[in-house]
Amino acid sequence: MSLVEVKDVWVKYRGASDYALKGVSLSIAEGVVAIIGPTGAGKTTLCKTIAGIVPNMGAYDDFKGDVLVDGVSTKGRKVGEISKKCAMVFQDYESQLFRTTVELEVAFGPENLMLSPDEIKRRCRAAIDAAGLMGLEKRYSFALSGGQKQRLAIASLLSLQPTMLILDEATSDLDPAGKREIYEVAKSLLEQKIIKSLVLVDHHLEKVADFADRVVVMKEGSVLCEGHVQDILSDVSLLTELGLHPPDTAAIFHRVAPDEKPYPLK
Repeated sequence: MSLVEVKDVWVKYRGASDYALKGVSLSIAEGVVAIIGPTGAGKTTLCKTIAGIVPNMGAYDDFKGDVLVDGVSTKGRKVGEISKKCAMVFQDYESQLFRTTVELEVAFGPENLMLSPDEIKRRCRAAIDAAGLMGLEKRYSFALSGGQKQRLAIASLLSLQPTMLILDEATSDLDPAGKREIYEVAKSLLEQKIIKSLVLVDHHLEKVADFADRVVVMKEGSVLCEGHVQDILSDVSLLTELGLHPPDTAAIFHRVAPDEKPYPLK
């Protein structure tokens, strides 16, 4: 059963001359789905639509279609309510942090759900542990490294116990060590079944190749194609045409053995 159903969605931002999403339909079940495409393809808008931010918040001239999260439409629902099922970490993850310490940040979501103090503490401990932040509970948020802040943004959502986590270019401002930390956390969350599904937007296709089960390719607000990671990331011609940097392994295979697919990973 699909966790998310996107049904013929059209989105136009206020003042824009064209639609950011144009008739997008998509089903997302368990596992890792990567969304790739050039700048301006509509990847972030699609993520915001899945998370219910569109059409429930922001400046939009037009929204058509529907998004179902666990079978329920996101229209007219509070984003905080939707985030209990589907939560999103933004590229500018620091904008999601606003409380002074790690434990206060992670506790904010459960507090707003008006849970009991014992349940809030239990969820906070579990989320902080899952995000690899044990021992930093009293640390001021501003004193964390970039990777730690990113993990804190993830922990603050994990305390809501979502089924799906969306990472929208969440590692783009991190150094290689920070990126590795985030991917290790994400892998652990899936392996421990803390989350069932991960939606990943990342322009580093080497990481996508290592991590994703399925890839959705977007261009100019539409889904151009989708398929198994092996098929999509082996299509060097497609990736190059879109202005994306193919994984090095795929590029080498394309030169020496164009009929071979280098990613029998999944």
